Amino acid sequence: VCASLFTPFKFVDKKAILKFKSVSIKRVKPVSVNTYLRHIKSGLNWAKDEEYLEKSPVIKMYKIGKSLPRHLSIEEIDKILNHAKKTKPEMCRIIKFALFTGCRREEIIKARYEHIQGDTIKIFGKGSKERTIPLLPQALDRRHDIGKIFRYKHVSTISNYFRDKIVRKIGIQSRFHDLRHTAATMMLSKGIKLETIQKILGHADIRTTQIYSQVLAESMAEEMQKLNYDK
Repeated sequence: VCASLFTPFKFVDKKAILKFKSVSIKRVKPVSVNTYLRHIKSGLNWAKDEEYLEKSPVIKMYKIGKSLPRHLSIEEIDKILNHAKKTKPEMCRIIKFALFTGCRREEIIKARYEHIQGDTIKIFGKGSKERTIPLLPQALDRRHDIGKIFRYKHVSTISNYFRDKIVRKIGIQSRFHDLRHTAATMMLSKGIKLETIQKILGHADIRTTQIYSQVLAESMAEEMQKLNYDK
């Protein structure tokens, strides 16, 4: 697939890719074109592995500037928790757990009481990787011997409730994953070592965690603008 839905793999060369890019960029944003290109690249690599092609053409993506992760302010967190407590108590529990552990949606719905050992909890992350992290009292309001900690079964339920039933209702633009960014930024601002944050979040590469140093620096610069000596 390239310039046409019916273009045979053997005709998808560098020229065809460039034509596809030039046509697509006029219709959709660069990020969408890159998504299409990744699908094309995946298909071509499959064709090469299956020996339908001798080699696949080099596909260059559009360079897109990466924005820093968004984190919530203390005021926003208070508003979110207060509204969730009144309208979706179970979501309030989940939000607190996310803020005090930095866990992803998938990790949260997999969490079980059996995974708790004293003041720690075993988290099952991406690729079935396991990590054990501290479990602060603020993260969990009650404990049982067995069973799921949270009743929701699907990540989409958490995302939809957070977006549609909570933040939009109080005029805040945010997505559930911002809670993870907020947790990481807050940990760093409180002096927790970067290496420790990396282990808590389950980042394979420390460079992924280091981006929160940039977030914190930007936040400090914004706050510093409030300083003045005017009477």
